[in-house]
Amino acid sequence: MNKWQKIFAENQDAISGIFVVIFCSFLALFNLFFGSSLMVFLACISPAIVITFFYPRSGIYAVVFLTLVFERFFSLQSLFLGRQEIKLYPLDMILGAILLSALIALISRKIKLKMEKMDWLMVGFILLGLIYFIFSFFLSSSELDLAFSSLKYYSFYPLIYFLILIFIKNKKQIDLLLKFALVGATTIVLFIISGIVLGQGIWSEFTPLSTEGIRTLAFPHGFYIEMAIITLIIWLAFKKNKINSNFYLILIILWSIGIIGTMMRHIWIALGLTSIFCLWILPKLAKKNLLVLGKKIIFLSILIITLAFFLLTLAPNSKIMHTLSKPIINIGERVGSLASTNDESFSWRGLVWKEGLKEYATNPIFGIGFSKKIYVENGNYRDLIEVRNIHNSPLIVLIQMGIVAIVVFFLIIYESVKKVIKFKNWLSYALSGLLLNYLIIFLFQPYLETNLLGIFFWMILGSIRINQRYEDTGNQQI
Repeated sequence: MNKWQKIFAENQDAISGIFVVIFCSFLALFNLFFGSSLMVFLACISPAIVITFFYPRSGIYAVVFLTLVFERFFSLQSLFLGRQEIKLYPLDMILGAILLSALIALISRKIKLKMEKMDWLMVGFILLGLIYFIFSFFLSSSELDLAFSSLKYYSFYPLIYFLILIFIKNKKQIDLLLKFALVGATTIVLFIISGIVLGQGIWSEFTPLSTEGIRTLAFPHGFYIEMAIITLIIWLAFKKNKINSNFYLILIILWSIGIIGTMMRHIWIALGLTSIFCLWILPKLAKKNLLVLGKKIIFLSILIITLAFFLLTLAPNSKIMHTLSKPIINIGERVGSLASTNDESFSWRGLVWKEGLKEYATNPIFGIGFSKKIYVENGNYRDLIEVRNIHNSPLIVLIQMGIVAIVVFFLIIYESVKKVIKFKNWLSYALSGLLLNYLIIFLFQPYLETNLLGIFFWMILGSIRINQRYEDTGNQQI
């Protein structure tokens, strides 16, 4: 075995994952700048699928990075042949290759899966999604394309849980997954800087504001770095020797600026509540380290703000002063709207939730099924809203699939909580925070019903399930 073969043998998953990232990144960038091309699509996605099939872990790593960086332009990018749209998303194709590899390994008994209660609950939830999809065929009023989307959200993407369970087997592989996530989240800093410079975030137009102002960072990117902040801060709380790293401190500050720039109030609320929770559950020495970290972040933040304010006052009528002053005013208005009873988005949610519950009341045991729409009316506002888009994932599950499905869903959460509190390594605390964060944000947006937002929930549940594999006596340096 020569030098290069040895290097590949020792790092085959990481190297293979990088190649999948390269092929899919080229495809995403080509689509962004030049539009859809069948030849480019096949030239990029074919080798990515082949690599993923033979090295399925690399596909998991690549999916994390690619979703973090390209969000909808990886997870929701259709192929266009003339005017014909073919919804072959790169995300789904990579996940399909991983799933096929897993099925072959299970059938050939190369991999044996020992099922636990949490796993059976996941199987039950997936089967419920499949049953409701099949039932949609017998309803003349059902829109099968919408029903198929719901099938993917509740039966296909939850399979990520089992892919994590099957392929992520030890601490080294968990750490590599986290490294791909960290690199992806760090890359988002480029989007934060460009959003500030350009005055509007790249791809932020897909989620317009209900109040005055603009986003300097797209909503999905803000959600991703929120999860990154939770994970990194807890890791630093346990890694005393890393607290003085200026790189991590600056990274956290830049991420925080990005989150503010998303103008997404529910992310601000979730991050604040999750931070309080994590501070409460952390052991004493970790809290002490976190206090030191917090002081450094606050000091650096004040220093940066003071310096920026001083430089801006030197040229009060400059273009940059005008560019920065407007977002600051808009952020203040956005914060103030949290206490307003007349906010448009809050009123809209209240209206559609109320109408959705009325529809649910017609069939409380089994729900109303997939692909349904509800009619909402308030004054001059009239609309037909897809149930899957009423901005509250647990409520969407309840309305569509009834009591049994929502009970199974919350039993999965309950089993996850039971598992995660058994272990005291840093990853357990991080996963606890990430799970709570999801439970909060679920109430404000259709996270489970959007693949670029929902896939990380199933990854977190899978990581909780395999947390006992994270054996590291040196990971609690407190």
